[in-house]
Amino acid sequence: MPTTASRSAVRDGEICSLDSDGRSEFHPLMFRRETRPFFYAFDLLAVDGEDVTRLPLLERKRRLRAIVPRVSSRLLYLDAIRERGTELFRLACELDLEGIVGKWSRGTYQCDGRRTSWLKIKNPPMGHVASD
Repeated sequence: MPTTASRSAVRDGEICSLDSDGRSEFHPLMFRRETRPFFYAFDLLAVDGEDVTRLPLLERKRRLRAIVPRVSSRLLYLDAIRERGTELFRLACELDLEGIVGKWSRGTYQCDGRRTSWLKIKNPPMGHVASD
């Protein structure tokens, strides 16, 4: 299989920096502070010119895993955690993270703004507030 560098792909993900504990944080990026950004890829829209948005999520993630380097880099693969959403949300709250995103494992990628196959579940009592 060709390496990531030789393949073209449109990935969906999020850019963030990591704190000393490895937790994502966005404030250094928002305020353009010196930081080392990472891109967490969590979905794949196209690869080598092929539109894969109509494929089920788990197939898109399988293809995404195949093209994201497994060695340490600034491009990171974010794996699916299946059937443990409640446990994951509880942990996100304990760690004072923003929340989690749930996606239908058989869902297609919806990008028309009217329909969606995902749900963002926020941690309402975020314990810390940036003081910038």
